Amino acid sequence: MAKVAFNNSKELSTKGLKRDLKKRTVRTLVWSVVLYGCETWTMKREVVDKLNAFEMWVWRRIEKVSWQDKKTNAELLAAVGELA
Repeated sequence: MAKVAFNNSKELSTKGLKRDLKKRTVRTLVWSVVLYGCETWTMKREVVDKLNAFEMWVWRRIEKVSWQDKKTNAELLAAVGELA
């Protein structure tokens, strides 16, 4: 459901928006859809892994980095400024 909503919103993949605006949009719109009702979820390891995979998919999609590129998740998170 969240991937479909993200793919329908082509504005996040265009060059017309600045990175900061894309990041704020992802944090406010995409994550609210993804995490809707998470208070009732049982956070099993597979759910956490799927959430992490989706997060990396979103950042790779915004930065236009293919999964075939030799770029680690840590490098990508550092590039978008999300490395905690």
